Amino acid sequence: MNSCPRSEVQCRWNPPRFLFRALLAGAFVMLAPAAAFADDQAAQDTRFEEALHEHERCHWGAAFDALSTLADEGHLPSAQMALLMARFDTRLYATRFAVVEARKQRWLTAAAVDGTRGAASVPAAMAAGPRSGRP
Repeated sequence: MNSCPRSEVQCRWNPPRFLFRALLAGAFVMLAPAAAFADDQAAQDTRFEEALHEHERCHWGAAFDALSTLADEGHLPSAQMALLMARFDTRLYATRFAVVEARKQRWLTAAAVDGTRGAASVPAAMAAGPRSGRP
């Protein structure tokens, strides 16, 4: 007696195990980069929180170093903060953050074109160079 509730034709088709394993492996290969990206994103967010903690404790140099490293990795909020810190360095932090112009331009470009994390445009304060005179 056939215990299959479907017709005989439907029950006889049994895909080979290698096909199932190949499909499963293919799905894993496709999903693994997304999982790795999520892990990288979570690690970046954790490092960003640590940089903010350094900033709150007035450890400007440590905060800027951490933020600029994250900005080089493409972390948008870090790029925005690092740009602002570099823009207002001596006026707000009483120190100078050395940033090569090419590096700053990479951050500005990434901030301007990155629509995936909510960046619509680069605020004028980030794009502008140092102002002469008093604020």
